[in-house]
Amino acid sequence: MDGRDVVAMWEGLASRDAASRDAAMESLQQEMMRRVESIGPVPETPCSSSASDLNHVLARILMLSKRCPYGDVREKCIWLLRSIQVRENQTNR
Repeated sequence: MDGRDVVAMWEGLASRDAASRDAAMESLQQEMMRRVESIGPVPETPCSSSASDLNHVLARILMLSKRCPYGDVREKCIWLLRSIQVRENQTNR
């Protein structure tokens, strides 16, 4: 995903149009799952740039799950964070 796509995705989450928010959230979900799969199990000392990038995005999603004015975005961010957590727990077993 190039820089313009990423910016458009984040901006789409702030749209007043529910369909635009849904499309942006779907893109975010796909991108996050792709990133999580590409990293694999988290090492004990996560120092890679991809792990750092993932942490920044996860922090942003956590913030949106708490502070976004749109309930649908908050709910989907919570769902996404839980999905990633479950996936990591299954991977680490």
